[in-house]
Amino acid sequence: MKRHLHLLSVGLLLLCATVAQSQQLKLGTTPNTTNKSALLELESKKQGLLLTRISDTTLAPLTTAPDGMIIYFTPDSTLRLRKGGSWQKITDVSTGAWVLGGNSVTSEKKLGTISTFDLPFITNNTEYMRLTSSGRLGIGLTTPALPLSVKDSIEIRHTTGSTAISTLYFTNTAGSGNGDFRIASDGVDIFWQGGGGHNLHMGSWWGIVLSGDRQVSGIPTPSFISASTNTGVLIPAQRMASVPLAVQAIASQTANLTEWRNSSATAVSAITANGSLGVLTSTPTAKLDVAGTFKLGSSGTILSNIIKGSATITDNSTTVSGNSPLTKTITITGATTQGNVMVNPRAAMSAGLTIAYAYISAANTVTITFGNTGGSQVLGTVNLDVTVVQ
Repeated sequence: MKRHLHLLSVGLLLLCATVAQSQQLKLGTTPNTTNKSALLELESKKQGLLLTRISDTTLAPLTTAPDGMIIYFTPDSTLRLRKGGSWQKITDVSTGAWVLGGNSVTSEKKLGTISTFDLPFITNNTEYMRLTSSGRLGIGLTTPALPLSVKDSIEIRHTTGSTAISTLYFTNTAGSGNGDFRIASDGVDIFWQGGGGHNLHMGSWWGIVLSGDRQVSGIPTPSFISASTNTGVLIPAQRMASVPLAVQAIASQTANLTEWRNSSATAVSAITANGSLGVLTSTPTAKLDVAGTFKLGSSGTILSNIIKGSATITDNSTTVSGNSPLTKTITITGATTQGNVMVNPRAAMSAGLTIAYAYISAANTVTITFGNTGGSQVLGTVNLDVTVVQ
């Protein structure tokens, strides 16, 4: 009996000592050595903490348990934390979070924020990219103004040795086809193209300067040209051997190489595939075809037509003498009165016969008077070349 009383006394003393140590409880191999920051401390090299096994959290009093309680939920073998009045899964890092090295997921997952804060991306403790709460992505920018804003430069790199084309597409809302506009490169040349059924528009506040054939190695800074208010497109020569602008036909070219048009889209001048120049006509019939007035030389007279025609006159019955000239008329289409006319025989006329004078006597009509400085003779047949300048 005395022995039992002794053991009870020792137990009470130990309990009092435990209570005296800041109300701490330690279970394990060294119960007398405690961590002052812990209310309950477990210590073992081969044993752990076994939490309560729960198969149904809808049973009372689990439905009203206070926040902070932890249980082991047996149906899915997970730890559950009472939080906000419900039992929430304590997520396994390997399945419920994005981990270094990647995750193995079986369905689509989300990455980001569910609040109104932006999502910045940093490397070397410096921010280089940011996805704002409004869905705008800034690379090198913290306040992107557009859906994608990139500071300074962007590169689309062509794969070395590949036959593929590196392309930047601008597509319609459906995102189909080859895009409404695309910029492509095969690693050598750059190609700009508008989509099917669409025009490719280029514009600027001032003029557009096209500076091709620079042939400068590397990526040098272009030689910028000051803005001009009255020039839409400027093509400055870059080298002494450069042709600033060339328009080249294909082998089967049938359309004009170039056309200059008025506001009604009517061609006011054109150059055909064979090099004919038409002014006020898009279908020139000569190397130079001017469908209007023209002037040659700084002191030249403004003219509207130069007409070259021909005619044959035959008269074997009328005698031409010094006192009896012969007058004939010929038709020259397009001739108008008060125009200048020149008449020349294609071959020498009979001795003494002359062309005294010629004039345009009516529309499309040229009157010619023949004279004779010798005796009397008939005109015969005369072939004439006629030129009208008006």
